[in-house]
Amino acid sequence: SLVVLNLDGPNLRAVGWRNDKFTEAHLWFRQTLRFKLSLVLPVFLHFLRGMLSTQQGFSFAQKDTMLISVLYPLMLMLIWTTAYCSVILKLRDLLLFPPLALLSYLVCTQLGHVHAKGVIFAVALHMARALVQRKALGSAIQRAQKAPM
Repeated sequence: SLVVLNLDGPNLRAVGWRNDKFTEAHLWFRQTLRFKLSLVLPVFLHFLRGMLSTQQGFSFAQKDTMLISVLYPLMLMLIWTTAYCSVILKLRDLLLFPPLALLSYLVCTQLGHVHAKGVIFAVALHMARALVQRKALGSAIQRAQKAPM
């Protein structure tokens, strides 16, 4: 809910936010290991299931594995980015994205003389990322990370 997303520093720590998961090496190692295994282990099991299947075989299992190993990290990145933005950004901040898209179009076409849609999209994503980082500087999460535990 919106109340949970806008907690101040002490309340954020009270609900279980722990900075040491991101700053202590052994806890960070455990988190990254879990993240990596959440990709490798299911992909391996899916490949093994495809190999043992009488209808699929090696070539189908290999194609599925390649597709999963591309789409799964993209899905995780999209989920993480969406969750991060929902915590950092306020509803009124979303009004900044349409002018940002227009600005990226103008920068690419007028200054760079580039009309490729992929380049314009990449510039818009870069500018949106910079905006989110700028908004994150004053967020409750950033204040909670700086506050002593």
